[in-house]
Amino acid sequence: MGQQAIVESSLVIERVEPTEVAGVYHLELRSLEESPIISLEVELPKQILLFTRGERVKVGLSPSPIPWGQDADLYMSARAFGVKQAEGGVKVYASAGGLQIRAVLREGPQPFKPLDKLYLAIKALREE
Repeated sequence: MGQQAIVESSLVIERVEPTEVAGVYHLELRSLEESPIISLEVELPKQILLFTRGERVKVGLSPSPIPWGQDADLYMSARAFGVKQAEGGVKVYASAGGLQIRAVLREGPQPFKPLDKLYLAIKALREE
């Protein structure tokens, strides 16, 4: 194995909405520029919902642990269960303990295959 394949992008949180499951929220994030991650959708329980609409975040996706993950606001592992062609890229479907994650990655070398472990880190880009 060579170096880790970490896909990183700056995204903005477009929507934060409750789901049909009590206490679970659906987040939709979109890229701000030509970045490797076009969009990301994540389900999170209210207890760890640390992000708000309009907030800018740094997102990392990788099949191996992310070095800055421990310093992120949210760091979790999931299991990819589907990888399909999508408009402009590839859509990766994953599950973290039943919570769904969907990422659309720009065309290019793809680090994920079905049944791969997937690490997700999200860090708010707050002004210091």
